[in-house]
This record gives sequence, C-alpha cells and structure tokens, in this order.
Amino acid sequence: MLVTVDAHRDRDFWLLWAGQGLSMVGSEVVIVAAPFVAVIVLHASALQIGILSAVQTLAFLLITLPAGIVVDRVGARRTMWWANLARTGLAGTTALLLASRHLTFSTFVILTAVAGCSAVLFEVAYPTFVPQIVDAKRLTGANSRLTGTQSMAQVLGPPSGGVLVGAVGPAGAFLVDSLSFVVSLITLGLIRKDHGDNRIEQSTAGVRGRSVVAGMTFVWRDRILRAGMLWSGCANIFVVMVETMGVLFLLRELRFSAGVVGALLAAGAAGGVVGAVLVRRVNRLLGSGRATWLMMTAFSLPGLLIPLTGHGPRAVLFGIGSASWAMSATITSVNLLTYRQGVAPGGMLGQVNAAVRWVTWGTLPAGGVLGGLLASSVGVRKTLWIAVVGGCCSGLWLLFSPLRTMRELPAS
Repeated sequence: MLVTVDAHRDRDFWLLWAGQGLSMVGSEVVIVAAPFVAVIVLHASALQIGILSAVQTLAFLLITLPAGIVVDRVGARRTMWWANLARTGLAGTTALLLASRHLTFSTFVILTAVAGCSAVLFEVAYPTFVPQIVDAKRLTGANSRLTGTQSMAQVLGPPSGGVLVGAVGPAGAFLVDSLSFVVSLITLGLIRKDHGDNRIEQSTAGVRGRSVVAGMTFVWRDRILRAGMLWSGCANIFVVMVETMGVLFLLRELRFSAGVVGALLAAGAAGGVVGAVLVRRVNRLLGSGRATWLMMTAFSLPGLLIPLTGHGPRAVLFGIGSASWAMSATITSVNLLTYRQGVAPGGMLGQVNAAVRWVTWGTLPAGGVLGGLLASSVGVRKTLWIAVVGGCCSGLWLLFSPLRTMRELPAS
C-alpha cells in the first residue's frame, strides 16, 4: 500500500483513485509513444517537433482559467467524465489512423491539441472533486495517495511504453491509453451522483461572480496561496530545464546508455512516491506549515548534486538529487493543495485551482526554451548548475511568507 489513509472508507474515493491511477499510467505510456510517432513514423523535422511540443503545452496557457469556470458551472464530476470521453476517442482515433497508416503530421498535431485541452479540463476538475467525496480531516491522506499514484505512474509508464512500442508498435500504445480512459469512465460513472460540496462556506473577501479573474484575485489576496503559486511557477521553470537538459547531459556529455538513463530518471520519479508515503509522518513531526517551507529550502539542497554527476560512483548523484527534489516537492504540493481545498469559497474551488495551475503550468514552456538557449551559449553542465540553484532558491517564496511562523497550516 502506497499511503496509509483513512480514505479507504470512502467507496467513491477508491473509484476515483483506481480510474485515475490507471489512466495516468496510460498517459505516461503515450509520452514514450508520441515522440516515436513524430520521429520514426511521420519523419518530422526539428521544427515540426518543436511545433508539436508547443501544441502540447499551449492549452495550459489558453484554457486553464476558463476551465475553472466550466468546472464550477457544469460540475467537477461531469467535467471529468466528458473530458475523459474525449480523450478515449482521441487516443482511439490516433491508434486507428496509425494502424491503417493514414496518420499525417497535421492530423497528429490537431489530435494532440484537442487532447491537451481535454487534459486541462480534467486536471482542473479532479482536485475540485476530491473535497466533495472525502471529509476535510482526511484530505491530506487522499491527496497524498493521488499524488503518490501519479509519481508511481511516472516510474512505471515510460518503461511500459517502451516495451509496448517495441512489441506491438505505437498504435498499440495509443490503444492501451484509450482503454485506460474507458476504465476511468466506468469508475466515474459508478460514483454516486448525490454528493454535495462538503467544504465550509467562507467569505470571498470581496471576490464575487464567476469571471476569469475571480479565482486569480482570490489566490493573490491569500498570502499563503500566492506564495505557493509563485514557488511552483518559478520551480517548474528550473525543473523543466533539468528534465530536458538532464537527459541531453546524460546521453551526450556522459554517454550513458539508454538503460542507465532510464534507471536514473525512474529513481528521480520514485522520490515522489516516497514523498507521498511520508507526507503525513513529516507533518506530524514538523507541523504541516513548517514542513511546507522546509521541504523546498533545506531538504531540497541535495538537488545540487545533479550537475556533479559523472562516471563510476558519481553516476548515482543524478538519481539522488532528482529524488530529493521530487520527494520535497510532493510533500509541499500535497500540503498546499489541501490548504487550497480548505480555504477556497464554496462554488469557487474550480476557479481557484485553475488560477494556480494557469501560473504553474504556464511556465513550463519557458523552462524548455530557457534551458535550450543557455545550453547553447554556456554548455549543458553549467545550465544544470543554473537550474538546480534556481530551483532551490524558488523555495524562498515559501520561506518569506506567513508559513515561516506557522507550525500548522490553517486548513489542517
């Protein structure tokens, strides 16, 4: 069992967790299959691959804020169901076109763009739905289980995707992804429909209505939410730099084999699983407020080992540093998510989640571009040094916030 949580008594949470966990693995499988399709099947140029990468993240910037309004108006569960229905059809269509050899690059870009929009809708909706099916006292355990499952999917998905692509081709990988969404549709359909919103109604502090800016206004006025959003947005820039330039560093600079690189990346993702397992124990030991900022300041410092990676025993430094970052970020993220779910006013949680994710997701493309520019001018290893120092310094947003004087988060 990944995490010991009291949420096991909630049938509907288990249905959500099971369906979401399987679809996460399917999505991670496609992360391996999609580049294979672009490069090997469609013979895409470097420019076309860049366009495809931009399309994958464009939805984060364009529809995340409106997605929050959709979730609050339509309902989180209904939004999740329709989003996954769309992803089922899109993945299945891609598999069919690949199998029949009728897939073109332009069609692949369109399918990828629509799938990205569907993913944004789902990702905004599901943290909004969790407080409706889990009691407030058990939110931290439920959130840690969901986050740990995502980390586990990141460990298992890419190797599984590589095996699937090698065994049955990319069409088979997309078919598996489509079937995983079918399971999610079934589990969502089995969840009871009569859930009310069990969050405590709170004053919106002058923020009224369901406008695109309402959620962002609420987040900005709450000093803890604002600090968490700025930390995550800044940290993601440097995390993407490490993820993109780190693979290049391991393969081209150190000439590690694909197997060694895969093992080091999996070790980093495993840190997220460890963080999800430990989050409640760490909170009991340090207090949820103190743990939230300590994780991303003192406990993230082993991330500085990443640029020191070399041959021989030094090869493990990349995995240790990455695992440290993943573990620390998971604990901090779970605590901030639980706090956000507790303080957002009734009927606005979707917009609040969307506002936070618009900033945190919106910085992802910048990390890739900045990493590429720096690597071209100063070299890959120096770029990694800039990235890990910047990532560790991102925690200062949390240190210089009200969290520094709190043992427990108010919503805990």
